[in-house]
Amino acid sequence: MAGPLLTKGAIDRYLAPNRSSIHTPVDPLLSSEPLTGITQVSLLYLAACSVSSCSNSPDVHHAVIGQKAMFDLRRELMTHLQKLDIAFYDRNRWATGYRVTTDVDVLTSCSRRAW
Repeated sequence: MAGPLLTKGAIDRYLAPNRSSIHTPVDPLLSSEPLTGITQVSLLYLAACSVSSCSNSPDVHHAVIGQKAMFDLRRELMTHLQKLDIAFYDRNRWATGYRVTTDVDVLTSCSRRAW
């Protein structure tokens, strides 16, 4: 939420001054000179983006680990199915690559709900 608030503050204070606008908590920290103030707002905006990025990092890391695990499971299952005799597929029509992929997708959605 800091990004839009900082953008609003920069516009209202430096680009299109509006005396009746709502003041933001960072107003006392900003310069009254437009170029310096916009630079300060830009630095605050970058800091807010960095904090937001760092706070989302663990979620992204967990998602990547989960995707790699599901990929490994799919690969192992397909390798196993490719080693089976053709007669196995005559007796078991359900053992197709599509079925295995769908079952792994169900496992993926179940593991997401567990988080």
